[in-house]
Amino acid sequence: MTYFRIVDDASTPHWHLGNPVDAAGRAIDGLEALTATPLACERLRLTQLTPGAAAEFTFGDLELPVVSAAVAAVLRAHADEHQLQLIPATVGRSRRKWFVLNPLLALDCLNRRRSKPRLWRKADGVDFKVGKIRALERLVIDPTRAGGAALFRVAGWPVALIASAVLVESLRETGSLGVRFLPVEAAPGQ
Repeated sequence: MTYFRIVDDASTPHWHLGNPVDAAGRAIDGLEALTATPLACERLRLTQLTPGAAAEFTFGDLELPVVSAAVAAVLRAHADEHQLQLIPATVGRSRRKWFVLNPLLALDCLNRRRSKPRLWRKADGVDFKVGKIRALERLVIDPTRAGGAALFRVAGWPVALIASAVLVESLRETGSLGVRFLPVEAAPGQ
């Protein structure tokens, strides 16, 4: 199966969104959203940081995906509630329906040998990250360990949001996306 990494498309003029806040005005911890666990909030609010056209799929601060109702419908058609959380959101002054997307799958599918990760060291001065991946030379996944999932994050490297080719084709039909789909190298192995 072919997979793609979803990244912001800086080449298209579209809005840029701030960090989501809950009904009490508390900011959502973007790092918490990378843990593939449900976020405990019923509705979120995002500010529009820069002018520009609304994008059907974009990212807020800290790489939190924000999607339109049309994109949310596509995602629901490809993944169930155990694989993603869609939290209703208000974006700036927009009257449209928006959702913060929280992918709930983190799959252990990184081909570490081919990805050549650099790990955090004690000398880096961030003790809680020691031994965790700091950077990858390139992202290579083992598709046999992805299990045919439509949308997921990569365990150990959760900043990568990955979509199947089937999902990507459906997303492209929704219109003005603010993201690009970069092919992910696939190779079996650890």
